Amino acid sequence: MLLRLSPVFALVAVAACDSASPGPGTGQVVNAVAPPANLSTAEAACVQHLNDFNGGPGARVTSTSQGASATTVGLTDLGGAKWSCRAGSDGAVQSFSVVN
Repeated sequence: MLLRLSPVFALVAVAACDSASPGPGTGQVVNAVAPPANLSTAEAACVQHLNDFNGGPGARVTSTSQGASATTVGLTDLGGAKWSCRAGSDGAVQSFSVVN
């Protein structure tokens, strides 16, 4: 028997699985209005910035690199595009760009 899922149901199922992943937000699909509490301030700011830029939720943190003055956050959107965001510990986004 072949089981067929609608794309929307499959997306919700994947998002539900990713949201339970361990770690400080890495790999977590963010489909809520507010980013999860386990993200750092810089990660949450970058997720929110990408969600605002794309006009909807779905940003996923793929990497985080803590620097002396800011954190660089790697992100992927629902379409698979990769993004780089740099934000301060106060949540101010300093730079934001697509990664080729």
